[in-house]
Amino acid sequence: MDYVRCPRCKNDVPVTYLFCPYCGLDFRFIVREKLLATLTVKDRLNRIHYLLRHPIIAVKHIAAAPDSLGPLLVLALCSAALFLKNLVIYMIHLKASSLSIGVMLTIFLMSLVLQSVIWISVAILFHITILIIGGRGTFGTTFSILGYTMIFIGFGHLFSLLLTLAAGVSSPLNPLPAYSYAPFLIITAFLSGYGYSYTHLLRKVTSISAVLTATAVFIMFLYIL
Repeated sequence: MDYVRCPRCKNDVPVTYLFCPYCGLDFRFIVREKLLATLTVKDRLNRIHYLLRHPIIAVKHIAAAPDSLGPLLVLALCSAALFLKNLVIYMIHLKASSLSIGVMLTIFLMSLVLQSVIWISVAILFHITILIIGGRGTFGTTFSILGYTMIFIGFGHLFSLLLTLAAGVSSPLNPLPAYSYAPFLIITAFLSGYGYSYTHLLRKVTSISAVLTATAVFIMFLYIL
């Protein structure tokens, strides 16, 4: 097990501790910096892979040292899934066997921007919710944990594509109601709420319930639209 030396009382404490058991010093920032210093790109990819296999354990690991590179990798993956969905829908709608490089680039940029907007807007919603119930974490931490759990939104894009192909495409702009993403948003919210219970010092039930409630409001908002 890795240890970190408390700068106040000079005792060696396991990195799994959020506070020094000897003097009570807040270790969260110190431990995160120590863990982040050892994270490689491969470690971030392994986090994403592990999140799909053992999501609860993976979220606890991510919460111990939230980073920015991993969520950016997830953003790229989700944007690629959304790009594939939009590409197929536009080709079917236009009855085209191929599209020009310029059109494909435009679709990709639109997908990237849309995925980024989803990430930012949901992160703001979750962070405000966490602050209301007394959470003490930073927006960066909220942003990072959500960034990882958004990988399930990528599966939502692919699922939405399959449903769209099965139901038929009426419009390239709105092939299916947005609430078809509801199951994937709920999974993302549950895991994010679980992670926030560690990073924002909240009870698990409180954190998860609050984030799920905020997500339900968000889904109803999409339904209205």
